[in-house]
Amino acid sequence: MVSGEKVENLRSFDDILIGQRVSSLVFVEDYSQIVFDDCILTLFRWPEICRSSLKIKFGDIEYRNLYCEIINKKVVTIEETIEGTKIDFENAISINLNENISDDSIIESGFLIEKKTNTMMSF
Repeated sequence: MVSGEKVENLRSFDDILIGQRVSSLVFVEDYSQIVFDDCILTLFRWPEICRSSLKIKFGDIEYRNLYCEIINKKVVTIEETIEGTKIDFENAISINLNENISDDSIIESGFLIEKKTNTMMSF
């Protein structure tokens, strides 16, 4: 951005993600990506996956299976919690991004790229 340039039409995390359908999930060695129809959410910390009272963390046996159940589901709500950001999907699964975990090796928790505008938002 050039100094003095006016920034317009900045959208919030919620505005971008609510209503988005997950088209794929990408597992990389030390991070994951949730690919939506119109954006990509890259996570440098493995999210906690929740269904009802069940909470699954990376390394648990059913982690990848439950994580993959968000494929083809839409985001219905996003909520800021004490631990971080909670994203709820239409199949009653939620993921907790847990940005507040102190880990000196990770500078940022992730970033969101909106495909249409090619804008990036880090968190």
